[in-house]
Amino acid sequence: MNASSSNNEEIISSTTETVEVSEDFGCASDCVSASKEGALWEVGEDGDRSAGGELVQAFQRYYGACMATQC
Repeated sequence: MNASSSNNEEIISSTTETVEVSEDFGCASDCVSASKEGALWEVGEDGDRSAGGELVQAFQRYYGACMATQC
């Protein structure tokens, strides 16, 4: 067979496949969301957001508890 031969037939099957895409970011992501909500509820929107502030500390408590009990 030479390089210019056109006997290379490709058979393509005609099928339809449905693929469902769902985003699941896992337990840690759920804990982040719940911890943000809990910390904001506890401290309030105007809480100290600095690295050692009360909002960050509350978030860390919620996150630690969530990871220990849910994941």
